Amino acid sequence: MSIEKQFNWHICGQEKIIDFLQSAILNDRVAHGYLFVGPANLGKYAVAKEFIGSILCQGQPGPMPCGECFHCRQFKNGLHPDVYIVERIIDDKTGKLKKDIAIDQIRDLKSRLQQATFLNSYKIAIIPEAQYFNKNTANALLKILEEPTNKTVIILIADDANKLPQTIISRCQVLKFLPVAAKKINDYLMGLDGFSGFDGSEAKLLARLSQGKPGRAISFLQNRQLKEKYLGDINNFFKLTKADFSARFKTIEEIIDWHKDDTVNIKQINNLFDNWQSILRDILLVKSENEPLVANINFFEAINKNKELFSFNKIQAILAGINQARTYLKQNINTKSVLENLIINL
Repeated sequence: MSIEKQFNWHICGQEKIIDFLQSAILNDRVAHGYLFVGPANLGKYAVAKEFIGSILCQGQPGPMPCGECFHCRQFKNGLHPDVYIVERIIDDKTGKLKKDIAIDQIRDLKSRLQQATFLNSYKIAIIPEAQYFNKNTANALLKILEEPTNKTVIILIADDANKLPQTIISRCQVLKFLPVAAKKINDYLMGLDGFSGFDGSEAKLLARLSQGKPGRAISFLQNRQLKEKYLGDINNFFKLTKADFSARFKTIEEIIDWHKDDTVNIKQINNLFDNWQSILRDILLVKSENEPLVANINFFEAINKNKELFSFNKIQAILAGINQARTYLKQNINTKSVLENLIINL
């Protein structure tokens, strides 16, 4: 029986990684530590869930995970006692999300992993935001990776391996997630139950807008407001570049839903920057006569109409300004001031 028929994974792309992990399960060579690395929305968390589900599944013979056995149902419902998810928590004093994973969380994880399994299965920890380790938490995790208990698996997920200490990386099997071809994303969307009611042109549009990120295409499909927000950000970019200063400042209040928790504001602004970089990329592609590579195909007319307003030097300056603004956001500079400064110089 081929590997594919022994598993029931619903993943778009990442075939090499999937084959590697499935082979590890079949050959009983599951490692103690894994690092899934790559930009958001490439399927890192989705692959982790399928991998964990297959490790725990007791529904054999049959494709894994079966989705019906006790282990599968417990894991699907977030109730499996041998699976631990470590994420940043809310600070009781400020009511805001902590900037780092706390040392006490890793100490608690170590204690739990050292205890006997509840359901005679693997003990599994998944850390979806591994880039938020500080020096102390990284050192605490390193001790767990250096002295793993039997049948223990730790999966770290990060957008950039450079944000993790080399000592952590060296003790994990590193799997790098790459962008997925638009055609694969298109075909995947067309096969989803949730795509009923949409025609092929919608699948093609979402596949192109996703820019190689299946998770983004699926989010756009499932959340129409998210898609409209994205399209609104692109429209506002063109609007801002033509507006006077007073109109630009007014638009700032419209494009960000300002929140008391600045971590929420920072996330919104970074998403806005991602969207603006997307359209700037497409303007560059059109100006350099690479139209077939354009992602925002629904803005093709607007790009052609406005491309002369953007010299190569101006595009480079805007992109540099966005990168500088991201740096300022990390330095706790007032978020609204950061955005205002960038918009003034568009």
